[in-house]
Amino acid sequence: MYRYEDQKEMRMAMNGKMIVMLAGVFLILTAVTSTLLQGMQYFIVGHSAGAGDAEAIKLVESTGLSIGQLYSVGVAYMIVTVAEIMTGIISAKFSNRLDKVKICLYADIVLMVVMILQQSYMMLLARMFNPFALVAGILMPLLLLWGITRLMKLAKKYPDRMYAVEPNPARGGRKAAPQKQNIMEKAKARVRDEEKVAQVVDELPDANEEE
Repeated sequence: MYRYEDQKEMRMAMNGKMIVMLAGVFLILTAVTSTLLQGMQYFIVGHSAGAGDAEAIKLVESTGLSIGQLYSVGVAYMIVTVAEIMTGIISAKFSNRLDKVKICLYADIVLMVVMILQQSYMMLLARMFNPFALVAGILMPLLLLWGITRLMKLAKKYPDRMYAVEPNPARGGRKAAPQKQNIMEKAKARVRDEEKVAQVVDELPDANEEE
C-alpha cells in the first residue's frame, strides 16, 4: 500500500478527491435542473410562435430574434447541458483516481470553453450576453479545476500510484480479491501440512513393529 510522506499530502489527497466528486455531482444537478430547462424554454417559445400563438409571437418580437435564432439558442443550451453532464460523470467517477486525473482536466477545460462560446454566441446574436450568468456558470468548473490541480500534484510526485485515497478492502474494494486469495492459499498450505503430519503418524507404528 502506498503511503504519503506527510499529513499535508494526505489532506491534499482527501480534499482534492472530495472537491472533484462534489463538483461533478453539482454539475450534473445543475445541468438537469437549470441549463436543460432554460434550453427547453427557448424551444417551447419558438415552437409556440411558429404555431401562431399570439403571446409567444409578441415575446419573440420583444427579444428581436427570429424563431430560427431562438432554436439556435436552445441548441446552445443543450450543448452546454451535455458538456456539464459528461464532465460531471467523469469527475465523479474518477475523483479518486490519480491515473485518470488528466481526463477530468480535459473534460473541465472543454466545459469552460463551451460555456464561454455559448455566452459569446448569445452576445453576438442579440446582445444577450450576461456577465453574471457567465461568472456563476464557470464558478463550479473553476472549483473543479482547483481540486484537479491538487490531485495532479500528487500524480506527478507519485506516478505509480493509482488511488488518491486507498479504498478500504473491507468495503469490497479491488484489494479484497487478493486478500481472499491469500487466505485460500494459507488454508491449502495448512491442509498440506496436516496431511504430511498424518502420513508421519501412520508410519510410526510400522517403524515400531520392525524393531
